[in-house]
Amino acid sequence: FKAHPQYCHYTDFVFFLLSMGCRMGEAAGLRWKHLGADYSTAWIGESISRGHQNNKGTKTGKSRTIGLPPSVRSMLVNRFDRLSPQPDDLVFMSPKGLPMHDHRFRRRAWKTILASCHVEYRSPYNLRHTAASHLLANKVNPIAVAEQLGHSKQVLLDTYAHAIGNECL
Repeated sequence: FKAHPQYCHYTDFVFFLLSMGCRMGEAAGLRWKHLGADYSTAWIGESISRGHQNNKGTKTGKSRTIGLPPSVRSMLVNRFDRLSPQPDDLVFMSPKGLPMHDHRFRRRAWKTILASCHVEYRSPYNLRHTAASHLLANKVNPIAVAEQLGHSKQVLLDTYAHAIGNECL
């Protein structure tokens, strides 16, 4: 994304998705006021789908606060300095300054980037699975991973048990 002249705008969005494992709509619904003062946390409680606010909030209807690693905090600080946004502004918007539209992103940017890298198509949702698998493979507590992803502990175990090291069990 970073090197693509037309879709470099989405670099931070994709980095956030891959780093945090949140759902695309949750990242699209993130506002600057949802971030902690030092960018160490983010409140996930709103989502945007098809460019519109989801009345239910998140998929599960439950909000959560997640910790942000230094690399994500640094990206957000740089983004804030570049954009000078207002607290109610969305962190990630379309190139035209509108709320993200997941289908348009997938159809236009995502597919184009994968094709240009000669990578077989896979859904952007796979970023969520990749993030979860990496966290678990790096021995992050499975309960903490479930909370970060907004999963129940049972769903996490059913979906990602293969990635959890024996020492965590």
